[in-house]
Amino acid sequence: VNLLAYRPPLYSYFIAGVFSLLGRNVDAVRLFQALLAGIMCVAIFLIGSKFISLRVGTLASLFCAIYPLMIHYSVQIWAEQLFTYLIVLATLTFLLSLGKPSFLWKGLTGILLGLSSLTREAGLPVLFGFLIWLIVTEKSIWTSLKKWWVMALFTLMVIAPWTIRNYRIFGSFVPVSTNGGINFYMGNNPEATGTFRWVVPPGAHWNEASPRGFFEIQASQLGYRYGWQFIREHPGKFV
Repeated sequence: VNLLAYRPPLYSYFIAGVFSLLGRNVDAVRLFQALLAGIMCVAIFLIGSKFISLRVGTLASLFCAIYPLMIHYSVQIWAEQLFTYLIVLATLTFLLSLGKPSFLWKGLTGILLGLSSLTREAGLPVLFGFLIWLIVTEKSIWTSLKKWWVMALFTLMVIAPWTIRNYRIFGSFVPVSTNGGINFYMGNNPEATGTFRWVVPPGAHWNEASPRGFFEIQASQLGYRYGWQFIREHPGKFV
């Protein structure tokens, strides 16, 4: 109730859009997600067949179609299905931009990365992953930056309205969401097992009302602080 930016907004808008078209029907959301999963298999086929070989593209798309976890995601009301779909499409347009350099493919890659970041904030680091890919393949930082800046610009343009909204609410810089610190601590604490286990960092006031969402920002900061502390003190368990 009191969490103002714990989740990125796009998946909520996705559900609202389906509801506006077909009424408040959760099964309709599942159907749309299944359609996205099918399109994602096609995109994976195009990535594999165009940039490696027809055999690789066929096998990769087949594995995606029958992979149990992807099937599971497609019928859950979770953001993972939409996020994965957008990331796969962004990867396809990124690779197309390398084959035939064009402003259109680069801009579309940035838009898709921005939308994926507004679904799960983990989409934002992928932008820098693409830069690393360019540096490795081009062997020139300057040439890589010239090809990358358009993607970065469009990514930032897509997330900018939400970032500005967060700044107006919190009075501090929150690019996408505040759940990064909590997730980081869940994976790096004395009771972490490598599976999902809900826990908040010591001293955090979880989901409590506070002026300008102070407790929400504080919880994320504490998550990073205690998560890094655990890693430093228990490097073996972290690995």
